[in-house]
Amino acid sequence: MDAGRDAQPVVGCTGYDRPDARVSPASSVSRTDPTICDLPDRIIIVERGVTVLARPTLTRTTAPIDKTERLGNRCDGPAGGHAGCSITYVRTWSSALGKGRYLEFGTNAGNELLDDQGNGPACREEESYGTIAMCSTAKRYLLVRFTEDAQSATPCWHVTGRLWEGAADVATELAGDVDRSASRGTHWIYAFPATSTSPAVALSLDGSKGTATLEVGGEREDCVAFRP
Repeated sequence: MDAGRDAQPVVGCTGYDRPDARVSPASSVSRTDPTICDLPDRIIIVERGVTVLARPTLTRTTAPIDKTERLGNRCDGPAGGHAGCSITYVRTWSSALGKGRYLEFGTNAGNELLDDQGNGPACREEESYGTIAMCSTAKRYLLVRFTEDAQSATPCWHVTGRLWEGAADVATELAGDVDRSASRGTHWIYAFPATSTSPAVALSLDGSKGTATLEVGGEREDCVAFRP
């Protein structure tokens, strides 16, 4: 087999040339964000308690956190790195999640809603790596990431999005950027131009008001859960 023939073409950088480029509002640096697990039929928010919003009515169920378990990164401990030292998780139990169910976020199994046998659906944000913003509405979920382009000849990072509509299992992949002409201070907009397969998408975050809106093809919805 000719390895060169099957290799992906390497292209120049058309995005950002550094991983610390300012692609998030300054207000997000010092804020503690809630844990959000978006599923086709519900939105789970973990903050001081656990809130579940049923789709599409957004009927709310709220209950206290019954128990938490944490496993942090142990690679920098006295014994140094060892197999499995980077596996981390935070597990949360609450009656709002259902009997015997808990929410796990981390690098163990990913971000999932599990039962006492360890089975259950993955959150749409299956892993948190590269996530810079997200928005859950009654009908949609948008995940915004800032990740490195493996096909670039030089170090290169892009703002990308994944949009889920309704109960769909498959997301639409989006390419976009920060709208620099309209983003300033705590008001921040991520814009994804229309393509042949998707309408224009824009996520607008207003840190001063603590609100966010998602616009898809001219239809605007309030984000009932969002980060940053």
